[in-house]
Amino acid sequence: MSPWLLVGAMRVETFPVLRRLTAPRPIGPRLWLGSLGDRPVALLTCGVGPERAERRGREAIERLNPEAVVSFGTCGALIDGLPRGALVGATGLVSGEGAPIPLTPPPTPGAHLGALASVAEVVATPTARAALAARGAVACEMEAGGLRRAAKDRPLYALKVVSDAAGGDPSERLQPGDPVQMLRFKALALNLVEGRLAPALVSWLGSL
Repeated sequence: MSPWLLVGAMRVETFPVLRRLTAPRPIGPRLWLGSLGDRPVALLTCGVGPERAERRGREAIERLNPEAVVSFGTCGALIDGLPRGALVGATGLVSGEGAPIPLTPPPTPGAHLGALASVAEVVATPTARAALAARGAVACEMEAGGLRRAAKDRPLYALKVVSDAAGGDPSERLQPGDPVQMLRFKALALNLVEGRLAPALVSWLGSL
């Protein structure tokens, strides 16, 4: 049985899933194999941003030939009604200037369903947030677009947890050169994935 490839950007996002794997074993500095229930999975920490996600995702796909790819981690809300800690199951990807790319949403009870904007830089202004929301996106993130290109014809799913509400200041999420803000965000991301996203991901994949 081919594994499913699970991809998160940062180790604080992948660690809560790693510790839930049965019989985990490393096969590289960023890549682990294990299982969730009867489902074999590979877990990749790709790094932040679409370029790293595409490059490292493609390397893992070429090596493992996975049945499907799952992008998971944190996201920033673009609409009201998505509080911090809300789960978002992607129905599509808004990337570049083209039409949204449809995705099959993961069957996660309680998740908000909607399109994700996959961006190359932090969405740091209300104007930028509003522009993405106008294109139909409910939240934004930075890796799923790169993974969609790497996955090619394989099924891609995206399940995210909101770390920044629409009315918040997304500059608090990833502020270049400010180690205190980065540490705070990593602690927040770890708590959100541990408490909200990882249990939902494990429940879904373990039931397949």
